[in-house]
Amino acid sequence: MATVLSSSMAPHIRVGDVVLLKSLDGHAPRVGDVVLIHVPMEAQRSYRYPDRVIHRVISVRGGLVQTKGDNLHQPDPFAVPVGAVHQRVRAVVPSAGRVVGFLLSPFGLVWLAAGVIVLVVMPMVDLQRERVNVEHVSLTTLDGVQSNLRALEARLGANSVMLEAIATASQRPTAPGPVAADTAVEAEPDADADEPDADADEPDADEPDVERGCCPLVEFPCRHVLTS
Repeated sequence: MATVLSSSMAPHIRVGDVVLLKSLDGHAPRVGDVVLIHVPMEAQRSYRYPDRVIHRVISVRGGLVQTKGDNLHQPDPFAVPVGAVHQRVRAVVPSAGRVVGFLLSPFGLVWLAAGVIVLVVMPMVDLQRERVNVEHVSLTTLDGVQSNLRALEARLGANSVMLEAIATASQRPTAPGPVAADTAVEAEPDADADEPDADADEPDADEPDVERGCCPLVEFPCRHVLTS
């Protein structure tokens, strides 16, 4: 790739255009090819040529390549060996050299650095910041989940202990219950029954006493019969 700095190939190649070069791979250039020529030192000193030019091949004779610019009236005042020509023009990018020249200038380098910061560095910083935030949120969520799991594990442990206690209690033999009190309560002796009836001991004056005399008391007197 090379940037054209003169109008010697106008209008085909203008100032500021960028040319894309292709290697000849050891092949000799052909007439009509636009090639890159390294100008001999004598021509540079005598005719003030640059060290390299991109011109069109107008003849190949005796192992020498003659070139000429499309916008020039005369051929180049020099010829180069066939083996000294290694590249030819493959494509032309119009005005790309101006952009490249601007970017390579001090002002362009400042703009290029600012563009890199705005378009590359800042998005990367924002992306890294978002990634850190996402990781922080993820860690916070994970901590919350772990706390919930620990609480659930504690509850399950308590429930397990309770279930084991219930199962152990259900497997124990049932103790005999207290004997039911006899509903048939023995009748307590009546205090009045033990006490003698005062009225019963005293003889009734109206009733005859059969045990007091030999004869029962009757309304008439008892007569005793005496025998000899």
